[in-house]
Amino acid sequence: MAVRGCRGLLAGRAVNDQLGHRRVAGARGVRSAGGPATLSHMHLIAYADGASRGNPGPAAYGAVLCDADGVELDAWGNPIGPATNNVAEYHGAIAAVEAALERGATDLELRLDSELIVRQLEGRYRVKNQQLKPLFAQLSALIERLDSFQPTHVRRNLNQRADAMANEALDR
Repeated sequence: MAVRGCRGLLAGRAVNDQLGHRRVAGARGVRSAGGPATLSHMHLIAYADGASRGNPGPAAYGAVLCDADGVELDAWGNPIGPATNNVAEYHGAIAAVEAALERGATDLELRLDSELIVRQLEGRYRVKNQQLKPLFAQLSALIERLDSFQPTHVRRNLNQRADAMANEALDR
């Protein structure tokens, strides 16, 4: 697999704050998880996106996994059948967190262009949609396995690689 760079996507974003504290998102928002990461911690950055043609319609997700230095480790997409865009977005987030955990991540920043999902993960929005509730529960259970987690809303132009993976999967 060719290693591609996520550095352009990282564009000046500090993963840890000035004091080296990792940030963790929980039901009450972001909190500090302590001092600088030690050797027992593996920090990864994931991008996820969902796409639906018709909303609902044929849907797929895309995900990209990068190391803390911005080197792309993996990128993939998969069709999920008929679904809404929000369902596809959740499938992308779930796939990205699962892949990070499989690689041994303990600290994860998940970057999404879905403000809805980010706000739901932060506890700022309730999950009202019945189709999204089990996906939110599944994603939350995966997140609990991490030492620290930060959901981050990014503009679409900073999520192009994951978007491309979702659209490639739709075209298959």
